[in-house]
Amino acid sequence: QTLSSLLAQSPPSPSSPHESPSSSSAIAESLIAELFAIVSAIKASYAELQLAQNPFDPASIHSADLAIVAELRRASDLKYSYLADPDPDPNPNPNPSPLLSLLREQRNLLRTYEVTSKQLESDLDSLDSRLRALRSDLSDLAHANRALESRLRGQPRSLAGLHLSGLDPTHLLAALRGAVSAVKSFVRLMARRMERAAPPWDLDAAARSAHPAAAAALRHPRHRSFAFVSYVCHRMFSDFHHRDFNLKPLAERRAWDRRRFFREFSHVRSATARQVLDGGLVGSPGFDQFRRAKYASVVGPKMEAALFSSSAAAAAAGGSPETEWAVGFAEVAIRVWALHCLFYSFGEEMGPAIFQVRRGSRFSHVYMENVERDHGPVGVGIGGPGGGPATVAFTVVPGFRVGKTIIQCRVYLESCEGERTVVIS
Repeated sequence: QTLSSLLAQSPPSPSSPHESPSSSSAIAESLIAELFAIVSAIKASYAELQLAQNPFDPASIHSADLAIVAELRRASDLKYSYLADPDPDPNPNPNPSPLLSLLREQRNLLRTYEVTSKQLESDLDSLDSRLRALRSDLSDLAHANRALESRLRGQPRSLAGLHLSGLDPTHLLAALRGAVSAVKSFVRLMARRMERAAPPWDLDAAARSAHPAAAAALRHPRHRSFAFVSYVCHRMFSDFHHRDFNLKPLAERRAWDRRRFFREFSHVRSATARQVLDGGLVGSPGFDQFRRAKYASVVGPKMEAALFSSSAAAAAAGGSPETEWAVGFAEVAIRVWALHCLFYSFGEEMGPAIFQVRRGSRFSHVYMENVERDHGPVGVGIGGPGGGPATVAFTVVPGFRVGKTIIQCRVYLESCEGERTVVIS
């Protein structure tokens, strides 16, 4: 019953000999304070009873149960005492002080808050345990996927004898591996040229200049190669999503269909850099213009002059610009050209697309592979950090999408928060 219903059942009699306005007010105040103290004690004991359920603690449950029963009896005694004599004589049996009841109520509220705090700590521990279990499951899945990826890498698809009817995304992956391998070889050659130039280049400064995002992100000197590979790939794959690479000399490629692109791919897939330097790719219109345009974009006259300013340095590096250096870049141009032709050999229904990731994007196992995981060829699989969120510092190798197949882009990670979208062009 509520306090108001109790008072309504038996109002004080105005004829009571003990009645006075001050004593009635004091009795009501004391009664209300005591009721609030009892209610707060019941709430605190009930909270302790709930906390003792999980983990199960019989002793605590029994203690809390006895405390609840005791408070309920106390409330019952208070009720019947009031109903028996709504206006007792305050002199022989003074009621408890309202301040003492208030103090008891506050202590019970404090007990309730302490129990709630313990319950929240228990919930937090439970969530932490679940998080650790999920991370362990994720690690196991990543390990299994890496094993599957290793099997895929061990069995690369051959591009020899390929027919248009048998084309699938794994052939594009094989062509991409060839292009990236050529880029890495050229980057190693470029780094040697920088070290042997006169005067020698500062490779750290060169890496920061090649990729500004690498300035604060690179964690080890050997990671400079990632910045150089990213720089070369960015220049070589620029305008890759245009049939003509956005170059006027290649304008006729805009009208090519997938069969014409595949014929061009079949023509150049086995070509060598020496063939290009000796007489060009006969029957491949526009390739020489493409190679020159990309060379100007990647190297340019200023870099070439700085790298080959000394004939002694050039000789020490293994020859003149017309030999090893030119062969290395010609190989890159051939592989990117062949990859481009194969890319457009897929029909529009497959929706082929190339994509890279903006700096600050949150790492995604679906679209990205952590370039630090290993230094092997690119592939389809799970990569990324072992735990905790990570974001992308820069894209090293772009990714591709053909139909429902994703060839992950390779990214260099930095440890910071943030999330942006993956850009697919």
